[in-house]
Amino acid sequence: MTRRKKNTNGREDISAGIEKELLPKKKNGQRALKIITAIMLVAAILMVVVACVCDFANKSAEQNTNSLPQGFVYEDGANEKKSPIMYFIEMVGSFFGFGDNDNNQGGYSGPQGSNNNLSNDKNENSNNNSDLSNDSTVVRRKDEFYNFLILAKDEGGGNTDTIMVLSFDVPNKEIALLQIPRDTCMNYKGSMRKINSIYNSGYTSIKGSYEEKNEKGVEALSDALVQNFGIVIDKYVIIDLKGFRKIVDTIDGVDVYVQQDMVYYDEYQNLDINLKKGWNHLNGDKAEEFVRFRKGYVNADLGRIDAQKIFMSAFLKKLFNISTVAKAPELIGHIIEYVSTDVTLQEATYFGTRLLDMDMSQITMHTLQGTPQYYNNVSYFSTYKNANIELVNKYFNAFNKSLGSENVNPKMLIKEPTGNGYDGGKTAEEIDKKNPTLSYVH
Repeated sequence: MTRRKKNTNGREDISAGIEKELLPKKKNGQRALKIITAIMLVAAILMVVVACVCDFANKSAEQNTNSLPQGFVYEDGANEKKSPIMYFIEMVGSFFGFGDNDNNQGGYSGPQGSNNNLSNDKNENSNNNSDLSNDSTVVRRKDEFYNFLILAKDEGGGNTDTIMVLSFDVPNKEIALLQIPRDTCMNYKGSMRKINSIYNSGYTSIKGSYEEKNEKGVEALSDALVQNFGIVIDKYVIIDLKGFRKIVDTIDGVDVYVQQDMVYYDEYQNLDINLKKGWNHLNGDKAEEFVRFRKGYVNADLGRIDAQKIFMSAFLKKLFNISTVAKAPELIGHIIEYVSTDVTLQEATYFGTRLLDMDMSQITMHTLQGTPQYYNNVSYFSTYKNANIELVNKYFNAFNKSLGSENVNPKMLIKEPTGNGYDGGKTAEEIDKKNPTLSYVH
């Protein structure tokens, strides 16, 4: 029952009581309206973000499709574009824990490969990594198989002094590292080039930020690797030489057997190498001298590549040592400061935790197959087609179909020896144990 209230004139005011009784209902209605409006606003913003992500993913899909080995196409549906509403539904479903989680148990299941967002459609056949029929050009990506392009630039210019490809087969717990000689002869945009100049061609082709130019250089080199050898690159890492020295110093150096005296001076690159034959404890500066020395080897850059294998094995041995774990924060800090990469923190955590479950026997090291050759009075490394197809298919092929001679187009300056195949590389464990009496198969 509504109370009667007297106004200042002594009269009963019924309307004031009614308004007071209805006031809570008005406030509740306004609160509900505000909540609904806020939810609609958040949903609208989320839809815009998802639409942008969808557009980016679809554009990336179109670009990445061009990075396939010659003749390869994705299976039907692999390039199907998703609408923003489908991305929204999948995102909401993932957030609330329902939907297709067959390949994502336990949370984050790894980054998308160069074309994983296209090729790993979640159907009953998507997890089958066996080869497709030999006469088919239709391909799918292997699950959780990634190729990283690792570069170190010289200090005297924009050329890449060290070029490597690292593959990580997560399900099989296998890592393979491919070293590519800097003088490797390549097909690049219809012309013949040394591989160590291709990154710089892309880097200088645009005006933009350092990161944008880096990505353009990586794109140029990645395209050349696909065309010549069928290696698809998913992520890149560019190492700064100062960072290299800092990282080695952070783990308190490595012990390496130097197989010959190393003496060399280059004022242009501020490089003064002076190492004696025998066991040496290499700090950051001495480690740089060891991995960059090449003038004194009989086989020049191939000798340096072998030395780098020795160093990397010693480095991994130190890295896997339990005492190094305590230095992880400082190590990560130097990596962030001196290493340019498109690997995200979440991805780095994903790869790092899986790396801790491995040992040196699961890491193999390889060299691109070929031979030094002079052409027009210029020194090149001429590659072998068939041997490299074998090498890539076994360790660096990201697809569940083997590469054939029709899928690659390397620049060969001489004819490949008959019956020349790939004998295989060595594990980091073998290299560490056999040094200093170590011999390599190039």
